[in-house]
Amino acid sequence: MRFEIDPAYVTAQSRRSLWVSFFFVLIMAGCIAGATGSTKLSAYVIPVAAIVRLSHLVYGMHKTRREGANAYAVIYTSEDDRFLNVQYRDTVVTFTLAEVRKVALQYRKDRLVSILLKRSRIRMCGLRDVGTCPRSPTY
Repeated sequence: MRFEIDPAYVTAQSRRSLWVSFFFVLIMAGCIAGATGSTKLSAYVIPVAAIVRLSHLVYGMHKTRREGANAYAVIYTSEDDRFLNVQYRDTVVTFTLAEVRKVALQYRKDRLVSILLKRSRIRMCGLRDVGTCPRSPTY
């Protein structure tokens, strides 16, 4: 079984982020207009901080919109349904389904931040190649 993001959901999120970005650009334009009308240096602090923060948010939304469906993870099971594979961009992580107790996806501002899997056993290994990791104690 393969679970991918719905294209309609990606389109709706793209449209939503476009409107929010437009609203943020209007707020930044208002900050610029308010800052240029002042003669005091202290009046520039809040508009400049708002412009920096909002431009960072607009860039993040643009990046997610540009990536499209690639900004979301693909979850699929193996042929014999014994393994759970999570693919995000070029990285694939494989887990045994017998060891997984709970799966949780964490999103921040409609972007996948992390995938949390609670397992019955935890093996302390390096992150490069789990298959070649020496046997470590389980807790």
